Amino acid sequence: MADYMKADGSVETITVKNFAHAQKLVGGLVEIVHSYTGEGKIIVNEEGLILNLPLNTTATVLTKQPLYGDVLRLSKQEYSRIFR
Repeated sequence: MADYMKADGSVETITVKNFAHAQKLVGGLVEIVHSYTGEGKIIVNEEGLILNLPLNTTATVLTKQPLYGDVLRLSKQEYSRIFR
């Protein structure tokens, strides 16, 4: 299960089917960002700032860096399954 953290502040727990599904959820090319707490991986749209996506304050707090658009927080196990 993954946390789908939308830029509007809402969060839902979802199942990410595969890499293409992760790309669709973040709206484009993916970039992996590490959470400063070490809890899993954060998947973001690599071009979020360039595309002028809204700031995702929830993800920004988790990573201590500005992130834009909808993001996914995957457990280490979920990350391994999708990005093997």
